[in-house]
Amino acid sequence: MNIMLGLIHGVDYLLCTWLVGMFVFQTGIASAEGSAISSRFEHSRKLSLILTSAIVLVSFIWFTLVAVDMAESWNPSDLFSVATSTRFGHIGACKVGITLAILILAFAKKLFRFWWIVLVLPLCFSLSGHAGTEQAGIAINLIVDYLHLVAVSVWTGGLITLLFWLKARLRGEQNSLPANASILVVTRFSHFAMISTAIIGITGLVMALRFGLGPTTLLSTDYGKLVLAKICLFTLALAAASVNQFVYMRRWKPTGEMQFTRSVCRGVQFELVIVYGIFILAGFLGRAFLPALQHQ
Repeated sequence: MNIMLGLIHGVDYLLCTWLVGMFVFQTGIASAEGSAISSRFEHSRKLSLILTSAIVLVSFIWFTLVAVDMAESWNPSDLFSVATSTRFGHIGACKVGITLAILILAFAKKLFRFWWIVLVLPLCFSLSGHAGTEQAGIAINLIVDYLHLVAVSVWTGGLITLLFWLKARLRGEQNSLPANASILVVTRFSHFAMISTAIIGITGLVMALRFGLGPTTLLSTDYGKLVLAKICLFTLALAAASVNQFVYMRRWKPTGEMQFTRSVCRGVQFELVIVYGIFILAGFLGRAFLPALQHQ
């Protein structure tokens, strides 16, 4: 059960991150190409519908399995009790409600006006995670954790969206865009990514220290081992990203736009393989006991 919960939690986290990152990409990054925001959102409308539907389904599965784990029963009345009388149940209901609202807005073609609603999803993860359960300094924990999750969404969710954008560019689906659209969008994304990864590193360190992680608990607890593995993968992902930043972008030429696009596309794919591993670890990290609690 614990392995299944960890994997499903990781998938749920990835899907929500992708959705948030996609909307940030459409509003703040793809604007470099010069198209109107309504047309950018309309272009990704189908993907928005698929993603939100998947989030509703995965969230329901995750909620049901956690409720079973909490109630130690598959009895519907016990599960209903968890859903209606626990903090976890209330937060889960809010998350599903927000996702359904996004789904309705996508159907109504109004999402580009209310895209900011997706920024509530990371808060649901913060409230239901370690940051929301530690009463000592809970306000600080929630703020730091929320900033961490938003930064993760902007970087990793934006990275997935960038890959889709680059592939569409290579297929010739964006011929109406300027000839140098790829370098403009990749440059804008790199600015967002650098700020996001800096926030991820700082907030991640602050949370680890607040949750009791230190030299003695780094290798002696499951939480510490998962954090260490996550740091290693994060560093590897940054190394992969630096190839795009310091090699491909510096070699760009007006006559080599498509070659640049193909090169960055390959780099992004490799980077995402590492990122997927980070999300798997994050799914299990959310279920691990905090060092601060183990040593009380």
